[in-house]
Amino acid sequence: MTTPPKIFVAVQKHKLGEWLPEQELPLHVKGEFKGEPFQVKEYEGLRFRFVSDDSDDRMVVEKFDLEIMEQFGPGESIVLTRPGDSDDMLVPGDYAVAVRTKRTSYEAFYRIEPKNMGWGQLLNLRNYLEQKLTGLSSDLLKRRSGTSEDDLEQMPSALKVYQHVQKNFNQLRHHLDSIVEDSIRDVVQIYGIRNYSRKPDAKSQRWLSKRGSAKNATFMTPIFFNEKHTY
Repeated sequence: MTTPPKIFVAVQKHKLGEWLPEQELPLHVKGEFKGEPFQVKEYEGLRFRFVSDDSDDRMVVEKFDLEIMEQFGPGESIVLTRPGDSDDMLVPGDYAVAVRTKRTSYEAFYRIEPKNMGWGQLLNLRNYLEQKLTGLSSDLLKRRSGTSEDDLEQMPSALKVYQHVQKNFNQLRHHLDSIVEDSIRDVVQIYGIRNYSRKPDAKSQRWLSKRGSAKNATFMTPIFFNEKHTY
């Protein structure tokens, strides 16, 4: 008899502490989740382990350092974040983990709870910072609150397409010329320090407020940024 796939989660409270006993993360058929997500405090370590009788089943999780979702097979485990303050820690919010099988897909959710403030205070702070620093967390806030719009679900008019091409023609031509002259197959996005800012995210802002203070003379007018770049 085939055993349904399972995900086991373990939490590490402190850097020198042991991993707490594993708990099974409840899986739900995709789109039928009910109840509260599994909760873990900010600054705590989090580890997932995947178990399944079918070697083709996959656990799919989102990692902090990659744009794409990473897949893991039966028997594999992944430490999503380690305890303490670091650049790779997960910011407070709700996150999904999926299981894909031949017959159906399952999903589970876990929540990173803010440690030093309530959700109301955190959202107010993010909204305030969003007004001051464009792109800091607007996409994340919209996604978490369910108000984000999927561009793929909206069919732009021919006029909008033309206006977009006209506005970005030089940039588009430069990218096309680069592809023709030096074609690449693998595109990887990696964080790196540059003297300009294009697409700041939660991790880059965390770096700017902590490690970035050692490289920048003032916080209000930084000249070095740690953001994702394509290679």
